[in-house]
Amino acid sequence: MRFTNETPALAGLLRTERPDDVMAAALVVRRRFVVTDGALVERRDVRGGSVPLGDLPVAPAGGAPPRELAPEPVAVAGLRMAAVELGEWGDLEPDELAPRTGTDVIVVGHAVCPEPRIASRVELRFGPYELALDVFGERVWEGPPGALMPSSPQPFARLPLSYARAYGGAGLGDYGPVPYPKNPVGRGYYLSAGAARGQALPNIELAGAHVSSWDDKPDPVGLAPYPALWGLRTERTVKVFAEEERIEIEPEGGMFDRAHPLLSGQQAQPGPFSLTGMTPSGWLAFDVPACPYVAEITLGADVFRRELALEEVVVDLRPLDVGGEPVVELAYRKMFRYPFVRQQRRELRLVPGGVARAPTIGGGERPADTAGAQ
Repeated sequence: MRFTNETPALAGLLRTERPDDVMAAALVVRRRFVVTDGALVERRDVRGGSVPLGDLPVAPAGGAPPRELAPEPVAVAGLRMAAVELGEWGDLEPDELAPRTGTDVIVVGHAVCPEPRIASRVELRFGPYELALDVFGERVWEGPPGALMPSSPQPFARLPLSYARAYGGAGLGDYGPVPYPKNPVGRGYYLSAGAARGQALPNIELAGAHVSSWDDKPDPVGLAPYPALWGLRTERTVKVFAEEERIEIEPEGGMFDRAHPLLSGQQAQPGPFSLTGMTPSGWLAFDVPACPYVAEITLGADVFRRELALEEVVVDLRPLDVGGEPVVELAYRKMFRYPFVRQQRRELRLVPGGVARAPTIGGGERPADTAGAQ
């Protein structure tokens, strides 16, 4: 299928062959913005999100912060073909042909306090998602082994909201480290009271569900990308039948989702997005727009128009550290299938949109929307 992008957006097409001469395809459109005075301003030349930060310019002392986060325009492809390293926040994994189960919401940045505090709250609201996190300064387990208690938190002004600060880590067993499967890079997971004494508690906890005993084992929480092979994802996608010595893979459980399970799996519609506790002002808000483009699919003499659904929202706050503006990256997707007919004209065009409508020419076989896809 020939793909033509007739818009200023970044876009790419993924496709593969299925049985019975059927092709499966996914159109992915990615738009990049900065947040200026509470509004999204489209900018393709800034770093953040799917574009590695690299060496960013630093605002001069007493001078105006740099508006450009890259000295030269940044070339960006529509598809994320390789993992993008986010430092301690993990990786943004590549785009896949397989659809996600909803809209992924990912935020990269720090909990920020106006002055040093022992605790703060971070809240995110967007569409079906409402998540509140309590963020604590450094704490350790103290007291006798039979009555360990968390110490008083140390004040902090900034703390990275990465899974290294959430519950997890690796306990020390008889034969070496025993990682916590839901978050092997975190802190707070111990195999005995003696091992926990004097050691760190997690900094990031679900609001109202705090660790109270050294052997509590809560699910880790956070806003960063959540790896596909960690336990919160695999417990939904891999079923183990020990007696039969077999496993079953269930991709519909969210195998290709990218965000934390609390911020994935539900379809979000365009609308207001708000985030508190992660910027110097304490508040970040903007409206997420619908995709202004549509997919125009031509099969032989028939033409079909289809809208795209919101697949991913990435908010990268790291540019604020060098005087820049928050970067917001929005990805939209359309999944479809079509029969492979030799010598038939097959074309996909991304064009300025409107309301999607039924076929405009002819009455042949329509491209099928992939079951369960966006």
